[in-house]
Amino acid sequence: MLSFSMISNTDSIKVRASDILDQWLGGSEAAIRAIFTRARAAAPCILFFDELDAIAMNREDDNEGSNDVHSRLLSTLLNEMDGVSSNKAVNDLLIVGTTNRIKAIDAALLRPGRFEEHILIDLPTMADIETMMQMLLVKVPLDPNLHICDVSELLAELEASAADVKGLCSEACLYAINNVKNGENLDSVTLKTNDFDAVIRRWKQ
Repeated sequence: MLSFSMISNTDSIKVRASDILDQWLGGSEAAIRAIFTRARAAAPCILFFDELDAIAMNREDDNEGSNDVHSRLLSTLLNEMDGVSSNKAVNDLLIVGTTNRIKAIDAALLRPGRFEEHILIDLPTMADIETMMQMLLVKVPLDPNLHICDVSELLAELEASAADVKGLCSEACLYAINNVKNGENLDSVTLKTNDFDAVIRRWKQ
């Protein structure tokens, strides 16, 4: 395992389902093996699987079989994980996975020696959202009547995730730009409460 003091000097490899899934027979399994080989060669390294449920589907839920693609993927991933945990020479490789559907991940992958530590990250609070918005909008000209705290409170009530907050801030900026009136100087445009109201209404639908 990596110590916290090593993390700042550690390489990281981010893996998405699109990086693994392949149309050719055996291609996906080969991609997983290649990723682990690369991670071991780059050690100390953090191997990060984003949306782990997309490649480690629960076999009990795979009613249609999916041509055994997910079963082969899972078997390959389990073998590679076991190889890391049993190899004493590989003690500086940290494997992390994220998902918002942990029940969709096969139980074999969540056992000790694999993804044994499970950390729940709750939805951001109002204070968290306000901090995120201030960071995301730090270079955006804001209307004096726009109160980020009020928008943050509303988003917290709507149970917005961190990804939702980031997306809504981007959409509000685009909405403000797209609604520039004829003859209005783009440099004078500011982000207003109405811009957020419009994108939040659209997001709730």
